[in-house]
Amino acid sequence: MFIYRSLGLITNLIFNFIGLVLMLRIGFVFFGANETAPFVAWVYTTSEPLLRPFQNMFPTEKTTDGFVVEISSLFALLAYMFLAFFAQEILENFSELLGRKSKKESVKNE
Repeated sequence: MFIYRSLGLITNLIFNFIGLVLMLRIGFVFFGANETAPFVAWVYTTSEPLLRPFQNMFPTEKTTDGFVVEISSLFALLAYMFLAFFAQEILENFSELLGRKSKKESVKNE
């Protein structure tokens, strides 16, 4: 049980980090942040491998006010959210399954 709880926390931490980086990127691109600023450059560099599977899936849209919307980044954020949900569900199901087995074994041993 402890192992699955720890795996769940680690999974949560990883996907929360991914979500934060992607949301920052979406915001920076939308508002036209300076790409040479160190933090903005780090966010772009870190998010690039996360977006690679989704590149060129959708066109990048520019609003009439000059804001840029990377629809592929929004789709990637949504996909990673679903992936995080399914990963958590799988871990919970394994944890419950092993919890039931260990309870049955302890009842048999008594």
